Amino acid sequence: MGLMASESIMEKGDLRNSSKNPKGGFITLPFIIANEALEKVPSYALVPTMMLYLKTNYHMTMAAGYTLINCGRPLAILLLFWVLLSPILTWVVFFINITC
Repeated sequence: MGLMASESIMEKGDLRNSSKNPKGGFITLPFIIANEALEKVPSYALVPTMMLYLKTNYHMTMAAGYTLINCGRPLAILLLFWVLLSPILTWVVFFINITC
């Protein structure tokens, strides 16, 4: 009996089209916009707290703390370069192994 019911649904169309309450589309747009807008909020609170921690516990100057916190940006650029270079190096090693 279950097989006949699934066959009738397949004849009528897809299961997603049979529901009366569609989800997604423009209904989710406010949630997506709010997620993108609030994505950076924790970092705005974390940076001053981290600077205060470095200044009081490690007796760093503001310039040294700022340099330490923002050190990750050049590393992110280096990581991006490695991600772009990695597939090329894979093919180079592959062809070197074939020719040897």
